[in-house]
Amino acid sequence: MLHIAGHDYTQTDAQRTIGSLGDWWAQSVAGRPAVDGLEALVAEQAAILAAAAGATVTGEGVAAVAIGAAAAGRAVSAGTADAVELVTASLSLLARAGEVFRAAGALGPAASGTLAQISVSDGGVPKLARPEAWIGRRGVEGDRQKTREHHGRPWQAVCLWSADLIDAFVAEGHPLAYGSAGENLTLRGFDWARLRPAVRLRIGEARLEVSMAAVPCNKNRRWFTDGRAELMHDDNGPRSRWYAWVLDEGRVCAGDEVVLEP
Repeated sequence: MLHIAGHDYTQTDAQRTIGSLGDWWAQSVAGRPAVDGLEALVAEQAAILAAAAGATVTGEGVAAVAIGAAAAGRAVSAGTADAVELVTASLSLLARAGEVFRAAGALGPAASGTLAQISVSDGGVPKLARPEAWIGRRGVEGDRQKTREHHGRPWQAVCLWSADLIDAFVAEGHPLAYGSAGENLTLRGFDWARLRPAVRLRIGEARLEVSMAAVPCNKNRRWFTDGRAELMHDDNGPRSRWYAWVLDEGRVCAGDEVVLEP
């Protein structure tokens, strides 16, 4: 087990985290204004990844990060890079990017909504409703992922989705329900386009920070007409589920106010 920034990672967790950094940075900058200091952080991330992989990274910005992340992920898999140092440095850069956005006011104003449903399962989907739950550093009490290949990293502790989006999909004829696509917390009343990396949410006693968009898998196809789970992919607009870190642990209850912090 690897101990990184106060969390436990398996070797696979570290490798998958590194391989995801290109998407993470791309989602962080998408639709946001350029802010002072961000370009230097992106360049530093690309350089760190290239050095870890022993690779020459061509290109600029998040494109260079994506190339470096792919190369570094392979290097970690082959055991030729220090995963702890690489993940620690990369997560620190992402945190600094969040602070740069926050200081520039690029995350937008405060907003509020409601926690429509809490959902858990002992593995797999659908997840089923419960009236309240404790959210700890590793996620929602009583919830478990059936496979750890694509799930279970500390930055994937909680999965969020929009009740408003689900309602719209149902109106289009898709057999969705709250929790069926695997989200833990179903939120209502937000402009879902506001959810992007570094955005923070206060829900009941807990406080979360959005990390990355969740990629739909084959298990989600049953909830969409003609198996079109790609409809909730982030590439198709602000429809994606989002993963989040747990900043502050605490109890949440269905009906709690959800505050998107500025």
